[in-house]
Amino acid sequence: MAHRTYTVTVAGEGRAHAVQDARDGTLEIRDSAAPAAPASAVAIDAGRGAVRTATIDGRRFDFGVVVRDGVYHLVVDGVPYEVAVEDEAASRLRRAAGGAGGGPAGTTHSGRLVAPIPGRVVRIGVAVGDRVERGQPILVLDAMKLENELAAPKAGTVLALPVKAGQAVEKGQLLVELGD
Repeated sequence: MAHRTYTVTVAGEGRAHAVQDARDGTLEIRDSAAPAAPASAVAIDAGRGAVRTATIDGRRFDFGVVVRDGVYHLVVDGVPYEVAVEDEAASRLRRAAGGAGGGPAGTTHSGRLVAPIPGRVVRIGVAVGDRVERGQPILVLDAMKLENELAAPKAGTVLALPVKAGQAVEKGQLLVELGD
């Protein structure tokens, strides 16, 4: 089986990662900013539904994932990430057409926190005008009798908070919008 290589870009990081299938079923990930550094070995369990487990250099992480419009939307420890993946051929075509070299097109950082799953807003820890840091808890969403603490996708000021505690929300619904 030939090794497949992908370019993976996490919105807001400003750099790409080279990901290659390893022969043992794991992935090898190299940071484009430090190509000589050792690769991280990643194994991803198929999981159930939208929940997966990744083992990265021996550490386990549970995460939720939804794919929408070709972008992977991950939630790891309550922090949402937008991840774009393109294969080697698509990467070469984009660069030949004059696209940016840092990663797949359309990977700009978003200050929008959306519901990763349908649920009910239990509590909100911020108000419009508050300054938040990336990863700071914003609100708690109850889904299937589990409370999920959702965190700020970036540092910024809360511009909009179109939900209230007790409100039912649908997957993809805007919960908080942050500005710089």
